[in-house]
Amino acid sequence: MGRLQDFRAVLFGECTGNWTPPSSGAAGLRRAAGTEAAAGRWGPLQRRRGGRLLRPLYAAGAPAAVQAELRYDPNLLRVTGVRRGPAAGRASVAATASEPGVLRVALASANPIADGSAPALFVMFEQRNGR
Repeated sequence: MGRLQDFRAVLFGECTGNWTPPSSGAAGLRRAAGTEAAAGRWGPLQRRRGGRLLRPLYAAGAPAAVQAELRYDPNLLRVTGVRRGPAAGRASVAATASEPGVLRVALASANPIADGSAPALFVMFEQRNGR
């Protein structure tokens, strides 16, 4: 008899079967600063103590899943973490920075993510070279 394996998995994407595309289209979500988010919008970069920076992501339209891409200058900034914000509740988060200067994040929940008043996700940065 073969060995049994235990593992955990998270399904990202259409979780509830009730998704419909926004009427404005994804083109309306593209930002001049090189950021893109599906069912969300990036907030302004915020300075924190110790040279740390924070960039919030807000959900739009109370979706069950949010997918986003954030472009940044890897010579100036280093991603130090990604975490759920108050609007995300117990949603699952995944992030990857497989190419320099590009961070891709996904947030998925069995319930709608609170719409826009509080951040759904935070990306934390550290400034490089003391800039």
